[in-house]
Amino acid sequence: MIANPGDEERQLATPQSSSSVFIGQASTDRALVNWVCDQVEAMGMCPYVAQQDIRPGVPIELKIREAIAEADVLLAVLTSDGTGSSYVQQEIGAAGMVGKPVLALVDHQISSASLGMLDGIEQVRFDPEDLAAVSADLTAGLRTLDKGRPAHVPPALLVGAQPALQLHLGLHVQLTAGQVLVGLIFLVAAFGLAFYLLSDRHGGTASAATANT
Repeated sequence: MIANPGDEERQLATPQSSSSVFIGQASTDRALVNWVCDQVEAMGMCPYVAQQDIRPGVPIELKIREAIAEADVLLAVLTSDGTGSSYVQQEIGAAGMVGKPVLALVDHQISSASLGMLDGIEQVRFDPEDLAAVSADLTAGLRTLDKGRPAHVPPALLVGAQPALQLHLGLHVQLTAGQVLVGLIFLVAAFGLAFYLLSDRHGGTASAATANT
């Protein structure tokens, strides 16, 4: 994965940037990706392209997972090469695992049947010969997903963007204040009953010992 010579002048987002967009793409779609980056920057958001984030000695998998976890939205550029890229497919899966919203920018020549499970994510269809026509839809899609993302929630707690906290045991915990209060009342009552029974038992034992003497 080599950085493109013409990309040094672009000010890239690091994974720590606020309102950053991770762009999942095939390296062969260089011109299209540069156009997408321009659109993202015009929105005041920061594009992140893994090939342009050179970190010698850092495993590619670690770099990509960190970038996805800290990005706000994943934008998958699905051309014929992008759809067939194992990197792009796995990046989409990694985004789903940490609850990141995904927007697919799909070449109109690709049939929906070939996308399989990707049909379930937000899509914007485009014509490579008329990118200007899709600019408004792309902008609207990114803004909608960015506004709808959970704020200040650790990625480890987000599973499938579900509102309930999902524990490792697969249980969903979503308690209201009323439920917590009722639980506390039952807990106090249980301790009170246990204390009463123990006190009564000790009192009965002491009375029996006095009677025997």
